This record gives sequence, C-alpha cells and structure tokens, in this order.
Amino acid sequence: MPDCFEAFVGVGSNVDPERNILSALPGIQSQMEVVSTSRFYRNPAFSPDRNDLPPFVNGVLKIHTNHAPWELKYRVLREIEGRFRRRRGENRYFPRTLDLDLLVYGDLDVHVDGLILPDPDISVQAFWAIPLAELVPGFTPPGSRLSMEEIVRTLDARTMVCLESFTAEVRRVLRIAPA
Repeated sequence: MPDCFEAFVGVGSNVDPERNILSALPGIQSQMEVVSTSRFYRNPAFSPDRNDLPPFVNGVLKIHTNHAPWELKYRVLREIEGRFRRRRGENRYFPRTLDLDLLVYGDLDVHVDGLILPDPDISVQAFWAIPLAELVPGFTPPGSRLSMEEIVRTLDARTMVCLESFTAEVRRVLRIAPA
C-alpha cells in the first residue's frame, strides 16, 4: 500500500452490538488493511444516567491506510457508520448502531477543522484506553507524561467485561491470529 500510515480505530455499538460490529468488518476491510485487533469489552454506556442506555461493546483495530486523516474520519468511517443508520445529532448519548472513531493516526498531533488527534478520550475513557493499551502499551499521547499502559492503571475498569468469544469471532472474520 503506497504512502501507508498506521492508525487506530475504535469500534463500538450499543444497538445489537455484536451483529452490527461483525457486519461492519467487511466494509472496514474494504477501505483499509486491518493489521490486528484488541480484545472487545462490554461496558456501561457513557451518559449522565447510564441506566437509561444499553451497554456498549468496544474494541480497537490497528490499521494501515493510505487515506489522509480527515478523509479517513469524515468520509470513510462516517460513510461506513451511515450504512448502519448511525444517527448524529444534539444528543451525544443517543444509542449507536455503529461508532467508528479515529483514535490515533501515526504520530500526528493535530487540532484543526474538527479533527483532534490523538482523540482526547484515549486518556480518560477506559473503553478506549484499555483496548488501545493492548495494542500499543508504550504509546504516550501528546501532552501526557504517561504511556497508555500507565494511563490504564489510573482508570476505573471495574465495569469492563472482556468478551473473549466475541473477540475470537472478530479475529476469525478479519482473519487475524490471536495476539
């Protein structure tokens, strides 16, 4: 792949999550090379009242891509989300059929035109930090003195439930050997 860049994409859903995530994988693979995947986790929805929403299933894909970051986030990933009728609007806590977030793109540190990389949530949200740390434990986000492995130790992960059989199914669909 010419001009290939390494990036990390968060994959999540809280509307029939296992079916939607598995169904999205071929579309993701058609646009980028999926190199490896973290384990997937079930966790409560992040909202003011977590009891109102079904839990999420989240994981992170390590990819190689020749798409520029803005194009990857706003054209490729959003187009895939659209195939799953992902709704965006005023309520950021609205249930999601598919959530694809560009978390890290190479060593890029940018905040322009709505694009913030690395995604600031990787340092504060266990549902992205834990899977990302599995793939790049030594990565230190810009502005932090802590590596992903160290960041994870500062977060409350008690509500995260590892989904080993679902992770195995994701890896089977992607044809990726277990880490």
